[in-house]
Amino acid sequence: MKRVGLTGGIGSGKTYISKIFNKLGIPVFDSDSYAKQLMVRDDSLIKLLKNKFGSDIYINQEINKNKLSDIIFNKTSFLKDIQNIVHPFVEKEFTSWVLNQNSHYVLKEAAILFETGSYKLMDFNILVHADLET
Repeated sequence: MKRVGLTGGIGSGKTYISKIFNKLGIPVFDSDSYAKQLMVRDDSLIKLLKNKFGSDIYINQEINKNKLSDIIFNKTSFLKDIQNIVHPFVEKEFTSWVLNQNSHYVLKEAAILFETGSYKLMDFNILVHADLET
């Protein structure tokens, strides 16, 4: 089974493109959605995040979005830390997900496909680009 990475900047249209592939019957793995799910259901990941950023990153077993925003936007190295902690869990989830698909190829939609090095694990990569005005 071929693995195709789908990436692009915020607002470039990657989700729009992934919906087209999905309507054509091609399975699409939305990395961002899986990351959000894993951050509230995977005990190992939750423990790592709490150890790195403090227990107040969670409120009632949900992500404290204000705290997370403060972490990401106030110190850029923390964004990399979060990516480095969460990415391996998403990659593991993608690998399991692929095994359950019945298709000639699958898409992995990920905004940070190149930043994480995941593009190297793909057979092909698609970069969606749109001018700022578009």
